[in-house]
Amino acid sequence: MQLTRGQNTVLQAKTLRFTATSGTPLDVSALVVDTSLQALSSDAFVFYNQPHTHGVRLGEGGVEVDLDAVLPDAHAVLCVVSVDPLAAAGTAFSSVTTSLTDSTGSPVAHFDIDCRAAETAVICWELYRRAGTWKVRAVGQGYADGLAGLITRHGVDVDDPAPEPPATSPGEYGPIEPLDPRHVVERFTMIMEDAARTTAALVAARQFAETRLDQELTAAVSDPATRNSPHAADARARAQHRHDTVVAESYARYTSDTIHLDTELRALDPQLPRSVADWTAPAWTTGSAVAEESAGIRIGDVSAPHCGPLRVPVVLPAPLHRPLHIIGADCPATSAVTTALALRILSTNPDIILDMVDLSSSLHTLSISLAHRHGTTIISPDHIGSYLETTASTAELALLDLAHPHAVPAAPRLIVLNHFPYGYDERHLPQIRFLTEHGPSLGISTIVVTEDPAALGAIDDDLPGRGYTVPAFDNEDWHDPWTSNTWTFTPDRTPADAHQLARVLEQITAR
Repeated sequence: MQLTRGQNTVLQAKTLRFTATSGTPLDVSALVVDTSLQALSSDAFVFYNQPHTHGVRLGEGGVEVDLDAVLPDAHAVLCVVSVDPLAAAGTAFSSVTTSLTDSTGSPVAHFDIDCRAAETAVICWELYRRAGTWKVRAVGQGYADGLAGLITRHGVDVDDPAPEPPATSPGEYGPIEPLDPRHVVERFTMIMEDAARTTAALVAARQFAETRLDQELTAAVSDPATRNSPHAADARARAQHRHDTVVAESYARYTSDTIHLDTELRALDPQLPRSVADWTAPAWTTGSAVAEESAGIRIGDVSAPHCGPLRVPVVLPAPLHRPLHIIGADCPATSAVTTALALRILSTNPDIILDMVDLSSSLHTLSISLAHRHGTTIISPDHIGSYLETTASTAELALLDLAHPHAVPAAPRLIVLNHFPYGYDERHLPQIRFLTEHGPSLGISTIVVTEDPAALGAIDDDLPGRGYTVPAFDNEDWHDPWTSNTWTFTPDRTPADAHQLARVLEQITAR
């Protein structure tokens, strides 16, 4: 069974063999952990110097696991690969292929791991107990500080940790590649993944340090007869020093990584197309836009204030591959977000036509300022049905026409459905469903603005899950897809300054 990162399945076999291959020389190992993913004991780590523990044994070229023999208080067995310590300095994984087989050699699960952040150790699999049965999860969590860093975060004491790599200044990372506007989404996705992984490493190190400190302080005062003795005071001091060292070293690595990412973001700023650039950038203020049409739009920024000041733009493909859902009440804050994202979509292509259902006229800035890009604006509920029926019918004919070898592409279009579901009724839902499902193949981008996310299910049960969701208010939680770390999302908005907004609108109308 081929699994991808995060997927899991029930294990039928109770005896498993874990193997891995890579273009990089590697070692395999395993770690038996509790429900907090901390090692059960010093004997819970299986590697070349300690080749077995209860139910887990290091064999020739792999790790063998007998799930029935694993200690009953164990929650999981983590299957790990790490760069061979005899490999050249600076060696890291670019990819790892890993498999689980049963006692007969038959394949149980297969996982291809793409490594992009100089990982030198990777958790490949998590074999874990759930409701009386064993399951396996494809993890793919990488660590840039090697096997020692990985097992330290999972509660294993390392007596002689490997030396830290020398501090790297931003200029030593090598030249920053120029931006290709056709691959702007991929570029910012890579930056966001790097930020996610280095931030997750910092968070994990802090959590490990806090947990270990709490355990060691508790142990130091557990005996009332000695809790006030010099020996106990020395134990508390050592525990605090160990905590402070882990936190300081992990934060130093995080700072080095984020300085590099921030340097890359600053270097890219002058190259960004209008659809991604900050509203104060030259692309908007002087008209010096990148010549190529952009393949992405900026919807906001994410940050991790509890870690540091780094902010990373979130960029989606353009034209939109899926409908965009803006969640917010009919108020100026929501209108500012909706207007901003509409302007960014319009800036990707001068031929995009703008249609809107805007019953409260809260998006009047768009309809007044962009007359030449304007298709239809609906301000009465009585006209919604005829507009949607005509638009969906035209799109259906265009979809059928795509099969013709000499078909003329339909004009690209942006449809903004404001105030949903107010003013709409059940007769409108099939047309909206058709446009959100088939519109992207015709160059039709759809924005649905609603105060109630559950209302989207009336259009299509799957719509909430297959759309992009943008909250209209600050400080909303956002979870990255690589580490599930929690970030603070700030949506993009139109400039608050009227003169600056006027310049932005001029740039859109001038194209």
